[in-house]
Amino acid sequence: MLKIKDNMDLKELEKFGFKYKKNDFCNEYSYQPRLDCNVIVYETDFISSYDGYLIHPKRVILLNPSAFYCEDKEKQEKHFNSICYKLIQAGIVEKVSD
Repeated sequence: MLKIKDNMDLKELEKFGFKYKKNDFCNEYSYQPRLDCNVIVYETDFISSYDGYLIHPKRVILLNPSAFYCEDKEKQEKHFNSICYKLIQAGIVEKVSD
């Protein structure tokens, strides 16, 4: 699992095309380069009823479940991995155990 480093300001994600969204449920940074690939980083821990009340830890890089309808999963995963790679190269991401 990949996570934004604790010492990094989440605003750094904006340099990579992420947009900040604040709503009633959570605050998040979201990046959607394609309709079938929406990457999310939650600002705080978030419990999603959409995922069967799964807890999404803060600062972890996730592929948004609403993008799962994609017909080409391989292409979707390739885009997701490309985004993660750019964040790793920039030094703002660390790998944590699942």
